[in-house]
Amino acid sequence: MPDQGLKYLCEGLQRLSSLQSLNLNLFCCYRIIDRGLKYLSEGLERLRFLQSVNLNFRECGKITDRGLKYLSRSVERLSFLQSLKLDFGGCRDITDKGLKNLGESLEKLGSLQSLNLSFKGCQQIPSQDLKSFRESLQKLRSLQLLSLDFSSSGMTNESLENISKSLQKLSLLQFFELDLESNPITDQGLKNFSESLTNLSSLRSISLDFSRCSQIENEGLETLSRNLQKLDSLYSLNLNFGFCSLISNEILKKFGENLQKLISLKSLTLNFAW
Repeated sequence: MPDQGLKYLCEGLQRLSSLQSLNLNLFCCYRIIDRGLKYLSEGLERLRFLQSVNLNFRECGKITDRGLKYLSRSVERLSFLQSLKLDFGGCRDITDKGLKNLGESLEKLGSLQSLNLSFKGCQQIPSQDLKSFRESLQKLRSLQLLSLDFSSSGMTNESLENISKSLQKLSLLQFFELDLESNPITDQGLKNFSESLTNLSSLRSISLDFSRCSQIENEGLETLSRNLQKLDSLYSLNLNFGFCSLISNEILKKFGENLQKLISLKSLTLNFAW
């Protein structure tokens, strides 16, 4: 779909003034550029009663920070919004500037309960610049579900630390998903992150993907399992450490002993394939 097609679509959407939920999949629409997001943003601004928005721009490789800024400014005006899902995976021209603009807009969504963001493969977001985004996330005090995908994006231990700090103020958070596949996270980064999880007593479901993080070793995994056992309300756990070749069979015994203390657990998915 080219920009002009998106413009025609959005002109029609503007007339749906009672719309409460919008799902738009533009996966791999490589002809869409920032101007297309400007048209979409103008349409969204007229849909003031939207409660749920799901927009997929994965592999729309011509979208830049400018387009994300257009969209961010329109989303912040949706005062009834409770659920937001944005997928910019593969949009490699998005940088820390775009993420910062998005964070500043998210701060104004006081009713937001569910946030799902993907920046898979966006390697122009320096790890140290997650600090401003972290500060924005901390202000979403009504958030109950948070899903972040920064896989294959060059995230480091510093990135993981900023993410963990953002969680500390989210006292109502129940569902947390984090995908950091194929990033240079080390044992120390995982240990520090897992210790921060113990403060989130309301968590009921956790999904963590550290697959292909080749610097993670036994100690990081053991520390994670030891801290997870302190989450009494946890009923669903999904851990992916596939292709982390430094994790040995010996640590899995201790890992299992720690997990057996999660007596409320109803669902468990583990991946150690390699």
